[in-house]
Amino acid sequence: MTSIPEDFLIRAMSEDDLVSLFNIEALNTDKGWTIEQFVQAMDCTHVLCIDQTVVGFFVMVVGGDQSELHNISVHPQYQNRGYGRLLLHQAISQLDPAVRQVFLEVRVSNYSAITLYLSLGFKEVGIRRDYYPNAFGREDGILMCLQR
Repeated sequence: MTSIPEDFLIRAMSEDDLVSLFNIEALNTDKGWTIEQFVQAMDCTHVLCIDQTVVGFFVMVVGGDQSELHNISVHPQYQNRGYGRLLLHQAISQLDPAVRQVFLEVRVSNYSAITLYLSLGFKEVGIRRDYYPNAFGREDGILMCLQR
């Protein structure tokens, strides 16, 4: 893992970030979020900036004592440098202490994300059959939970 530069910033998403988030999403998945979905999630989305350039984001929704990570992504040029871990750590650490569980779904084919989630204490709690669309039809999602 490359060291994280000192000039990074994680901040709330603004409308000016929409195109950057959409482009990052499109680079990382065939059937990603639309601009409209990012607009709807604006209030619960944070972006990672390096040298004032958006290179990643997370979408965390809170409801009562639970939260759900709806999306997290890092631009391919910045992957495998610890930014995904940094984003996920920030997403979890910003939560109110009353939030006791963090849920997420991940494609069964996304080995690097599964490894990251397991390393941070997430446990598999279920399978969602045919949850994600892909180029060949659909693939399962793994439902994971972190107890806080």
